Amino acid sequence: LRLRLLVPLGIGLTLLLLVVGGALFLSVRGALYAGFQETLRAKARSIAARLELRVVPSHRTRVEALGAEALGGGATSDARRELLDLAPRAFAVHLVSPETLDPAFARPEGGAFYRVRLRDGRTAFRSPSWPDVPPDEWTDTEGTVLGGYPRCQGLTLVMGEVRFADTRWQQAWNTIRGDEAIPALQAQVEVVERTDEVRSVVRMLAIGLIGFIALLVLAGFVLVIVLVRRGLRPLTRLRDEIDRLDPSAHDQRVALERPPAELAPVVDALNLRLDALQEAFERERRTTAHIAHELRTPIAELRSLTEVALQFPDDVELARQSLEQGHEAAVHM
Repeated sequence: LRLRLLVPLGIGLTLLLLVVGGALFLSVRGALYAGFQETLRAKARSIAARLELRVVPSHRTRVEALGAEALGGGATSDARRELLDLAPRAFAVHLVSPETLDPAFARPEGGAFYRVRLRDGRTAFRSPSWPDVPPDEWTDTEGTVLGGYPRCQGLTLVMGEVRFADTRWQQAWNTIRGDEAIPALQAQVEVVERTDEVRSVVRMLAIGLIGFIALLVLAGFVLVIVLVRRGLRPLTRLRDEIDRLDPSAHDQRVALERPPAELAPVVDALNLRLDALQEAFERERRTTAHIAHELRTPIAELRSLTEVALQFPDDVELARQSLEQGHEAAVHM
């Protein structure tokens, strides 16, 4: 019984701890990688906030003339169309103060990389170590993890429009494009960072969680054993009480002090059976005594007849009468 209780309880406790530990590990791991993605998003936003449009020197003269016409309100439809066509070549994306970005971007061994790409796919800026990042070691632009536990993860931030550094140019551009939502230039910021630190934390978390679960399982087994032994103690006391009963003493009963609710019916049933056995033994004893009392007189009569016949062995008639009387006494019995 003890083994039948210990095995299911131990297996159930182990499975419960494994499920809880697995859920906890997945939850913490997800939170760590979500925080990592949020860090990438913050870095991408920091880079995006430093992007601005500037006029390419080779087109400055013509663009300034067209911009002046727009600000002065005298821009013709041809001038507006010319500036719209000239915008992709006349305006360039500039990154302000790249040296103030995360220092890891400036070192090839820093583990963090970025690049700024234009709508046509051209790369405007990139960190020095970007070419060293194998494309199969980081996630795609949707943030899907490649290979389960990649060495890097990446995030792409798409900008709807890069603003002009000079507010006059922004005003002129807004005037020229009118109500049409035509951006001067669109760009997207791609940030990639190695996940070595996160993976190390996840690995230490897994090892620590496995050790902690192992300790909990061991402690749980010890606790289950103690509780099972304590719970089965009334059964042991009941066994001792039954062993204490003397077969020759029919008036003894099972006296279990404060039995559990589950054992109380068993103790009552045992005592009822002992009462029934005692009553049966008493009834048998009375019956035996009554039979012995009833047989005492005929047996004494038979004894007397045989003794008389033995005293006169030559008297045939006496012997015959003794036999007839003994037969009658036997029939009467």
